[in-house]
Amino acid sequence: MIDLQNPAPFLQELSKKLESAEDAPFWKEKLTAATETILSVLQELDRQSLLFTPEGVPVDLFELKHLVAWYDLVSLKTLAFILDESNRQSQLCRTNYSKEMAQNYEPIELDQLAAHLLEYGIELKNERDDFPNRFYIQHYELGEMLKRLMD
Repeated sequence: MIDLQNPAPFLQELSKKLESAEDAPFWKEKLTAATETILSVLQELDRQSLLFTPEGVPVDLFELKHLVAWYDLVSLKTLAFILDESNRQSQLCRTNYSKEMAQNYEPIELDQLAAHLLEYGIELKNERDDFPNRFYIQHYELGEMLKRLMD
């Protein structure tokens, strides 16, 4: 289980494992940045008791597998657009939460997530815009690296 309200122990454990990992510094830096970005958004959803999977299914107990799922770049991109729409609608959109729960949504700051996605060729302008396949693979590999280190 990952405590999203206090992710510091998880990030510290990841940092220790990265220190002894044989991966290139490039990958270590990318993994740290991606993890911090994803956790920052998920932490806000958890604070509002509105955490969900990439499929829109509510999550009560956040585990490593849930975090790894967000390393799918299509899912992360979709999350950004869901939250952008939710911010504009003042309710959580496109998930399996009840309307009553979705109305408890409070806007979430997306600057850090938007900057992260921009590094992978994704602008938060048009959800249908595609991005280079090499970025998808690279981001997927970060998730696999996280899983390998933290399992």
